[in-house]
Amino acid sequence: MTAPPAPTGQWPTVVKRYPAGPITPAAAYYLLTDKVPLMNYRSWDDTCVFGVYGALAIYDRLAPESVQVTDMKGLVPPWQNISQKGSSQDGETYITSLYDPCQVDLTVRIRGRDGKWTRRVQRDWIASWDAIKPGELSWWSQDLGRWWAKVRWQKAMADKLTGGNELPQSFVWSAIAYDAFWRSYDSTDAFSYTYDHATDNFNSVTSSGLNGWTIHYSNNPAGGWLYESNTLDVLGIPLVLPNNGGMAQWANDPNNPLTITGTDAVAINNAFTSATDDQVVSVTLGSIQGGVLFIDQAFNDIWLRTPPPGSSTPGQEGVRLRFGWGTARLSYFVGGVETVLREVPIIWPPMPNETWTVICSGRTWVVQRGQGSSMSTVMAVNEIGAESPMGPGNRSAGMGVHAALDAPPAGILTWAAGDNNITEEQAGLLSRVNMGDQPMYDRFTLFGPGTFNIGNGPNATEFVTVGPLLDGQVVHIRTDPRRREITDITSRVTTSQLTASQQQLDAFLSLAIGNNQSALKTAIESLFGITPPQGNINTLVNGKFSDASAIPPKPVGGPVKTYEVPVSITGGNANSKILVAGTPLRRFPY
Repeated sequence: MTAPPAPTGQWPTVVKRYPAGPITPAAAYYLLTDKVPLMNYRSWDDTCVFGVYGALAIYDRLAPESVQVTDMKGLVPPWQNISQKGSSQDGETYITSLYDPCQVDLTVRIRGRDGKWTRRVQRDWIASWDAIKPGELSWWSQDLGRWWAKVRWQKAMADKLTGGNELPQSFVWSAIAYDAFWRSYDSTDAFSYTYDHATDNFNSVTSSGLNGWTIHYSNNPAGGWLYESNTLDVLGIPLVLPNNGGMAQWANDPNNPLTITGTDAVAINNAFTSATDDQVVSVTLGSIQGGVLFIDQAFNDIWLRTPPPGSSTPGQEGVRLRFGWGTARLSYFVGGVETVLREVPIIWPPMPNETWTVICSGRTWVVQRGQGSSMSTVMAVNEIGAESPMGPGNRSAGMGVHAALDAPPAGILTWAAGDNNITEEQAGLLSRVNMGDQPMYDRFTLFGPGTFNIGNGPNATEFVTVGPLLDGQVVHIRTDPRRREITDITSRVTTSQLTASQQQLDAFLSLAIGNNQSALKTAIESLFGITPPQGNINTLVNGKFSDASAIPPKPVGGPVKTYEVPVSITGGNANSKILVAGTPLRRFPY
């Protein structure tokens, strides 16, 4: 009985593995010593995995059902040299070389404990391949890591197959990888606007309190206090923080121990005031929160849109993000009364060196965790109504903690805040690494708003400009000059992707104006999401990527190098971001 298909968006479950059972001692030896690389095949529906070569192909003799590759050829894709010859030219002029699909022939041995089991394995092997839907043929070694190719069944076996009790059975199996090369995990990086108009790294050393902050504790006595230190206590041993850094930490009061209900501490920065109501506030954690896994006990807080210090009691007015081991909750406070905007579960608890950020724009709130390419959105909230604090009297910001009995909150390495409406140009560098032996052409995803400048390769002085993009608009651009360059992925631009009402409107407009594209038709279609708001997306691109944009392959005789591609954003905000991904390619996988 086969398992039902996995729900959309979840990983499918592997139902069968060959060989089955735990790894054998011999297989463990080969795996640890890396004497032989691993070769696996994963079925087109991701439910069956075959260890066909190397350590994971070694079977238990009590359960010998397995598929083993005893011979192979065609792992390197063939190529054609393109040249041209003049009528009176000696020799030829080399132009380029183009690779053909990689055609792999495997000599396969299928075996079971008897003829019946052998036929079962043979059925599963044949069913795992398809001429249309690709499976995955992969290699792994300690030297190069994991490399794979999407392969299809190239042609039926020419060898005779027996249906009796003969075992094992061997035949030649033909597969084809139309992408030509073997690939590995993408090299990724990201660049986004930073808002650190006010920053505190807590480099002072205090016995109690934070320099430059106004702190209020919910209980008196509070059972502890916030302080700054350049050491972190681990199991009673003070460890000096790296790079002479500091951290805001919680200390328990030995004379007034915490109760089960714990204590809230709210700290408002004395120096920061945003120019507008739109703020970006973040904290970077320096230690792990106390408590039991996935059970909320200690919390860290981010406060936004608070009154300035001295005008009211901290914690009575403002907006707060509170996150712990199991949940994140966004609330606003008016007169000390909390109103929850949204609370969501957290699959993975907050970790040291992780940054948590809250972005507010009007009545819209976005909570993010992580930085760069590892950044993810925890929640996005559109406030219904207009009751949360806002206005010139609520433009300060801060942070806070909740300390519970024997459960201290995480220390804070950095607190940063800024105004979300500062749109001056910001520039940076994207780190690029290519582990393959082929040039790597990057793919960029641009999140508006703003005008984006992307360097034409490492250390480039020439740039390709894209934009201006609107807030919420997302485009995808390739640097490979042989492929379609840019695609707007916020709009449905083909009829087959449109809703029924959009298709009817598109057909009506085409009929009304004689199937000619006009500015009026483009404006109407943009209004209803049929075309990008600016019309033809290609008009937003100034410049063109060349072969110089490719990230060079790994040097043959040296280690992998890191390259830097310059980028910048003008006219953006906290939503503006550049994501880059490149796929390393190799001709030979191990």
